[in-house]
Amino acid sequence: KALVQVLGGAPVIVTQPAPRSVSTGSAVVFRVVATGQSQLAYQWRKNNKPILGALNATHTIPSAQAGDAGTYTVAITNSLGTVTSDAAALTVLNIVGLPQIDPQPTSVLVALNQPTGFYAPATGAPTMQFEWRNDGKHIPMAPNSNSYGFTSTLASAGTYSVFVKNNVGSVLSAGTRLAVVDTAATDIIVAQGDTTIIKAVTGGSGLLYQWQKDGEDIQDETISAARSIKGSRTATLTIKGTNLTDRADYTCLVRLGNLTLPTGVKKLRVYTSAPQILLAANTALRGGIVGGTYTGDPIPVLEQESNPPVSYSAAPLPPGLKIDPLTGIISGKPTKASATGKPFEFTLKVANQFGTPQVKVMMEILPLPAATLGTFTGLVNRDATINGGYGGRLTLVTTPSGTFSGSVALVGKSHSFSGGILEVPLVGNATGSIFIKTANLTLSFTINTSSGELTGDLDNTTITTPIPVQAWQSVASVTASTRYFTAGMGIAAGQIPPPLEDPAYPHGMGFLTLSLTAKGAATWGGKMPDGSAITGGSAFSRGGRLPLHHMFYTNTCSAQGWLVIAGSNLDGTLSWNKSSPAKPSTSRNYPNGFPLHDQLVFGNLYTAPASGSIIGGLPAASQLSFTHGGLLASFRQLFTFSSAILPQIGVRVNAVKISGPALKTGLFTGSFSVTDPDLLDLTPPQGTVTRPATFSGVIVNYMSGYGHFLLPERPDQAGETVNKTPFASGRVFMEFQHE
Repeated sequence: KALVQVLGGAPVIVTQPAPRSVSTGSAVVFRVVATGQSQLAYQWRKNNKPILGALNATHTIPSAQAGDAGTYTVAITNSLGTVTSDAAALTVLNIVGLPQIDPQPTSVLVALNQPTGFYAPATGAPTMQFEWRNDGKHIPMAPNSNSYGFTSTLASAGTYSVFVKNNVGSVLSAGTRLAVVDTAATDIIVAQGDTTIIKAVTGGSGLLYQWQKDGEDIQDETISAARSIKGSRTATLTIKGTNLTDRADYTCLVRLGNLTLPTGVKKLRVYTSAPQILLAANTALRGGIVGGTYTGDPIPVLEQESNPPVSYSAAPLPPGLKIDPLTGIISGKPTKASATGKPFEFTLKVANQFGTPQVKVMMEILPLPAATLGTFTGLVNRDATINGGYGGRLTLVTTPSGTFSGSVALVGKSHSFSGGILEVPLVGNATGSIFIKTANLTLSFTINTSSGELTGDLDNTTITTPIPVQAWQSVASVTASTRYFTAGMGIAAGQIPPPLEDPAYPHGMGFLTLSLTAKGAATWGGKMPDGSAITGGSAFSRGGRLPLHHMFYTNTCSAQGWLVIAGSNLDGTLSWNKSSPAKPSTSRNYPNGFPLHDQLVFGNLYTAPASGSIIGGLPAASQLSFTHGGLLASFRQLFTFSSAILPQIGVRVNAVKISGPALKTGLFTGSFSVTDPDLLDLTPPQGTVTRPATFSGVIVNYMSGYGHFLLPERPDQAGETVNKTPFASGRVFMEFQHE
């Protein structure tokens, strides 16, 4: 059907006429937009004197001349009153190219959160610049353009104008209004006899309102002292003494000038009796899990017009959950699990003015999956962007309430984080994300709820590809007592280029000793093949994994990788590198650094023998082999063991001395020296040079010992001595000849 709506009262000006500055001979149009009841009459005036025949909402001057300059106003009249516009000055200039805006921007009435904007076509000498204003204030984010578009909000309502200028002059457009109307539908529930208040949510001034009930206009009326209808032409409609006849769909027509927009439907429900809950006592509601995002089902109630719930409540809810008092939806993230076989119990209430029925219900909250709870330790991949290519270490701790905290170690600095909250679905893997402020990185991860493996990455806006991280859940050791392992390490085969063919790499062998307690705490110590000490510890993780990350040489060298304990074996692979220094290094241990390469770790359980006995029943005859590492030729040293594990050396080769191996640890140390022939090719020639070396290692599996020696390089430059030349690392291999 067609709807004819009359809104208003005395005239109200929606858009004022704008001041104009024009060149001689330009057309000028003054416009006004007004609203009001019945027909409006217009009378334009110049300098307060009526203009003959200027009786419309617009007044046009076809060709402005100097005599047309002045101040223009318009009086607007209807049967209820008269209103006079603001004064708009007309300036006529003998200038060509002054900006002209025609037509002026027009008023806008728009729904909330919808696209809107203004358009002001302008002509004039180039180049024109545009400055958009709201209530006279510059809008910083508005474009330098003749159009300005944005999404409407209640706060964006106001009077808009645009200031246009070029190298000739400037002009300000008429002020035009933006009004915004919330068109969302809502339900209003009121008890019979109460007062109903329905509001039209709008932004902007100069608006006119008309409320409708089921599409028909409402008029103010007073029926009795207990019942009345007020505000039918305002933003707020008030119904005193609400009764069943007021049940209806209400809308408000909002008008700005000749623009009209209805609000959303306000459905008024009038009730006369208490609500009813359709749940039996001790009903089990849908359950959840600690750390899971929970959204419950609507509480079932008897759906009748006469008894709708007005509010909902529940207590004591499982920790971390809350109930929406208007919808009855229970939601949140549970932070505590219910006891096994004993769900949480709480009382659910629904209420309106006529009653508050209640019922006791139950809800089971599952605990975090076992594989997601506790400490996770692991490694950060090597990456030049965030850790200089040295890798890093991750420690993350989760709690039974679903929170997590931890730290990330990068380039020798620890960055802690806390306050994280897990996301744990009933089916699937747990996830988490947290911003680490001191590192300017976001950690995002997934925990496999079956395997206990954590995978994820570190990322920020400067990283092209996120940096992977991996960690495993810590567990107790598989035995009830402390176990002790020894292991050697050496250059892994198959690497390109082959490190053993390149003197830039340390060619010796490193070694480790590792203690593992029954509670799963591991500590280790040892040396890398270049002689640098490596110490540390970690928690024993699923699959026997131990993450190792260590920085050397003032955070310019790192070794990292996974050690794995399987039964009596200790194995793994460590990647290792040392950066070239930015300025000459004073270190004698590979001062120019060495490229990234892999070191293979291999070892076994070690049991210390009783005092006075030989380790593992070792034989009397054994030998040490020395290779690589700056030796002109490899050599061997024979020795024998006594019952006290004291090596007995007969004929010494290169003055070899041996200390150990120690009964408790299996470690051995020693020294030797090599004498080089005359270095006659140097300038000036050098005589015979003796280079002293030290070596260290550990016995592995009672069959062999592995280690390295550090031998000064030959002083092949004038002025060099063996006390200052860099060390070269070579291999030490201890062999046993069983009887």
